[in-house]
Amino acid sequence: MTRRNRCAHAVSALAVLLAASLPAEAADPKPMPAEDAGAPYVALIGDGIDYRAEAIAKRLARDGEGDPMGWDFAGDDLFAFNETSGQTLLATHIIDRAKTGGLVVIRMAPSSPTGFPEAVKLATQTPAKIILTPPLTAGSSTLAWIAEAAARFPDTLFIAPAGADSANLDKRAKLDNVDKIDNLIIVSTADPGANVGARAITLAIAFAIAPTQGQPTDRTGLAAALIAADAMTARAAKPDLPLADLVKRITADARPGTPRRARLGQRTLTLNTSPTGSRDAQ
Repeated sequence: MTRRNRCAHAVSALAVLLAASLPAEAADPKPMPAEDAGAPYVALIGDGIDYRAEAIAKRLARDGEGDPMGWDFAGDDLFAFNETSGQTLLATHIIDRAKTGGLVVIRMAPSSPTGFPEAVKLATQTPAKIILTPPLTAGSSTLAWIAEAAARFPDTLFIAPAGADSANLDKRAKLDNVDKIDNLIIVSTADPGANVGARAITLAIAFAIAPTQGQPTDRTGLAAALIAADAMTARAAKPDLPLADLVKRITADARPGTPRRARLGQRTLTLNTSPTGSRDAQ
């Protein structure tokens, strides 16, 4: 049994135990049958996605039984389904930009104080070595949790959207070492209201087009998703690429001659307005 299959078996066993211990509820729709999308994998942590589109269903990570490799802590089942989630847009842009690789979708329980740590613990038991986190909203403890998780799992790349509530992330308490965590990339945008922080933020994305109808007001999540897709593409090209080199490759637009987080690197990206898997592309 390969290392990936052993990991998938362990995750499936954990999911079965969780499901067996919980009361039955209305079932979420199951994604269409498909084979495992294959490596590299990215774990998408948040409020779930709508995976009914064929393009998304075909890119889900699957266990040996063909079930999604993830968990819904809100619904207590294998299917991290949310018809209204904005993360569906992120998933469509990831699979449109990264032509290979699978999605591990983990849905957190709303308002749970342990929601993110639980989700990260599960994600690290999957083959995903890239984790896309929820946005760093002002007043939340998400940044502290993400920094702690990244320090604890140094072989996993954490990519965090900076959020957009006009906050300075450098002023968060107890985060003096955030600029020293090399496997943590915090992505902001050049949009008005996007969170800032000369130490905390690794990369700022300047989109080539202004927000259009159907796009979220906070585009830091979208920017982080595109960087996650770039990480998947780099991993697919060189599976054994050391993590430090992977980070350098996808943050290569940082200004030369300065520490990696000393100033904002800025990259301009053109956004596909009808990515594969979106309703507009059906």
